[in-house]
Amino acid sequence: MYTGFGELQKAEENSADLPLLVQELNTAIDKAISQLPQKTQTIFRLSRFEKQSNKDISRIMDLSEKAVEYHITQSLKSLRFFLRDFILVDFILLLFENISK
Repeated sequence: MYTGFGELQKAEENSADLPLLVQELNTAIDKAISQLPQKTQTIFRLSRFEKQSNKDISRIMDLSEKAVEYHITQSLKSLRFFLRDFILVDFILLLFENISK
C-alpha cells in the first residue's frame, strides 16, 4: 500500500469521507501497479516502497542504473495516466466538500 499521501491522511480529521478516498486511492494505485510489466513492478516497488536506491536496485536486478531509471520513469508515466481521472474527480469532490463547510 502506498503511504506517500501524508497531506491527505493529515486532512482526515477535516472530512468524514477522506478515509474512504484514501482507501480508494490506495486500491487504485495497487491496481495501476499490477498493470505494469513484472520487471517494472518489481523495480517500482523496490524504489518507492522499500526505499532502495537506483544503484542498489541495479545490483539486485542485475541491470544498469540507466535501465532502472527507465523502468521507474515508465512506471510513473503509467501511474499518472491510469490515475488521472481518479485523482481529478476526488480532488474536485474534496474541494466542494471543503467549500460547503
